[in-house]
Amino acid sequence: ALRRVEVRDGPLATLAHNFGSRAKQLAVLNFDFNKLTKLPTSMGTMSSLHTLYASFNNIATVPSGMWSLPELFDFDLSSNEIGHTFSRATLSLPNLHFLTLDNNSVVILPRSFHAMNIPNLVTFGISGNNIQHLPEDIGSFKATLEEVFAARTNLTSLPSTMQALTRLKTLDVRNNSLFSLPVWIPGLNNLMQTGSFTVSGNPLCSNGWVSSEACPPILQRVLEGGTTGCTPQCSDYCSVLQFENYGCDYECFSAECQFDNGQCLE
Repeated sequence: ALRRVEVRDGPLATLAHNFGSRAKQLAVLNFDFNKLTKLPTSMGTMSSLHTLYASFNNIATVPSGMWSLPELFDFDLSSNEIGHTFSRATLSLPNLHFLTLDNNSVVILPRSFHAMNIPNLVTFGISGNNIQHLPEDIGSFKATLEEVFAARTNLTSLPSTMQALTRLKTLDVRNNSLFSLPVWIPGLNNLMQTGSFTVSGNPLCSNGWVSSEACPPILQRVLEGGTTGCTPQCSDYCSVLQFENYGCDYECFSAECQFDNGQCLE
């Protein structure tokens, strides 16, 4: 009847080949900050798995069955090496709400990255990869997607289908290669009025576009004011949301970010 396993911050390098079949009721796994290089095939049969955190390992292999687990809700594999594995994945995750794949050398998102296959996706993190272009199918998530983190991914433009994401309230595209923004951005009311829109480190913040007639007035106010827009954050990895939220976020664990506003020192 084991439901939760946490083995963090250690030398864990392997999991038994039958790990996923030994405890059928396992719902939460946390293997952050270890030395895992792969997840065993048996984990693809964990039909009760709800949450998997395995960031900061060396994972290059993920069993294909994990991309179709029926109860998986929160999946964080940031800072691993699953770029090629993810690009070939066939996604079918009906209950997935949070998917974080930062820093994995992802170049191409799988063709199955579509709302038909992930109908409840709320947060998508793909920062620190090399995708260059967000897929046109990202607009299919218009009924659910609220947060997109795509900083440091060599983006040169944003797909026009993103204008369908009317629920979007967080868009982090810092440190990319955006020289301007599309005219439809101001139409994303949740993002413009009460959301977090961060674009610092892009050419558009220094090439005069922000103050030009091409930049709509409402967007100019967003880009030039407050703690979002073109205003640099405390570091390239920590966002204003992480800095202001509750709890210690490892992205903000630095002197420049006051160790996540002091929360990592408590």
